[in-house]
Amino acid sequence: MAGMSLPLLLLLLLLPLPPPPRLLLLGTPLTLSPSSNLWLELSAASLSPGSRCGPDEYWSGRRCCQRCPAGHYVHKPCSSPHTQSECEACDTGTYTGHANGLQSCLLCTICREDQEMVSDCTPKQDRRCQCKTGEFYCDSEPCPESCYRCTRCPEGKVVLQTCNATADTLCGWPGPGPGKRHRFCWMAGWLFAAVAGALVILCVRKPGDGGGRAACCCPHAVTPCRLSPRTRLHRTPLQKRQPGECSRPGQPRAGTGGTHSSCGEPLAA
Repeated sequence: MAGMSLPLLLLLLLLPLPPPPRLLLLGTPLTLSPSSNLWLELSAASLSPGSRCGPDEYWSGRRCCQRCPAGHYVHKPCSSPHTQSECEACDTGTYTGHANGLQSCLLCTICREDQEMVSDCTPKQDRRCQCKTGEFYCDSEPCPESCYRCTRCPEGKVVLQTCNATADTLCGWPGPGPGKRHRFCWMAGWLFAAVAGALVILCVRKPGDGGGRAACCCPHAVTPCRLSPRTRLHRTPLQKRQPGECSRPGQPRAGTGGTHSSCGEPLAA
């Protein structure tokens, strides 16, 4: 470099640098620089041996091995690629819930003093715990993850939802329950049917001649009335009320010249 002339040194500095590597992505040339994140990710993926393992395999450090089933752990990795590892069953107090490449089983959960055990630990399942009766588990922001005593509804309110291991008591104002509403509808239906039946009987019953009483089935007079002797003497067969015939008080009857009451008697002038 010491014997290199100044013009030659300037010429080397002005020469263009070699282009960065190009990648064809979906038919479009893509230029990657060594400082780009995509370049670093592609380089790491190409250098990671575990990326060549299948979904049911794990990278043991030298090769891809098949995972051990639930309730077991890897006692010794496989000796050849894509083969089964040497698995051992979990000891008492440990478990693995899924197929894995772990070198040891997981420790079972120990229930706290304020909890009770729901199901014991097995080689394939962890121990399940919950709050004791009369308490519920709270994991929201106002309270830490712990068990709290169930709330009692204040006087005047009723329990809408009973307290359980995962939710507190839900209180609310009393209201008509489904049973009361059903009983009220049933009684209202029977009362309506009874009233309707009584009205039908009163309207379709024909006048009787016993006791000298006659029933007048008019919209304005449904009460039986007694005929006076004068009316019975002067009433002719042509003046008998036909079935369904009805007249309002003070209106003239068909075929007569005078006005009559609701029971067919002539009104006094």
